[in-house]
Amino acid sequence: DTERFSLRSARLRDAAGENAVHLVYARRATLEDVRIERARLDGVDLEHSEVVLRRVAVIEVGDDSLDLMGTRVVAEDLDLADCKDNGISAGERSEVSLARSVSARCPIGMLAKNTSSFHLEDVVVAAALTGLRLERKSDYYLGESYVEGAGLWFVAVDDPKKLVDRPRCD
Repeated sequence: DTERFSLRSARLRDAAGENAVHLVYARRATLEDVRIERARLDGVDLEHSEVVLRRVAVIEVGDDSLDLMGTRVVAEDLDLADCKDNGISAGERSEVSLARSVSARCPIGMLAKNTSSFHLEDVVVAAALTGLRLERKSDYYLGESYVEGAGLWFVAVDDPKKLVDRPRCD
């Protein structure tokens, strides 16, 4: 367990490991004024943690810009771009409060799965194949994922029918 971890005013480029930043069981952690460029997999991977993100940029990563598992995040002023999968992947009952942020040129702008939630305020998803995807992957996490808030904007999403994609749960 980690408590009161902070990473401030940092630039991480060409991360040698799988993920540029990976926190597990972190409480009261903060990433502020951080720029991540080119990670092999995830830019920021947070598991079972409580984290504040302010002015974080994640550019050109091999998987998700921000990957959350059972994590509570309060984030503002994020710039997530050019990832290979999700701008933000929130799973396993993650709770995301996101303001004044952009996810651009990622195949899926935001993914909520396994009873996760987003509260959004002035968020832009640009140049995505799918703007927002809501899903439940297993019966282990019963309940619905959801998105609420004001000001979610989709710009140049590839297929207008996929602004919000909610696949059937069998």
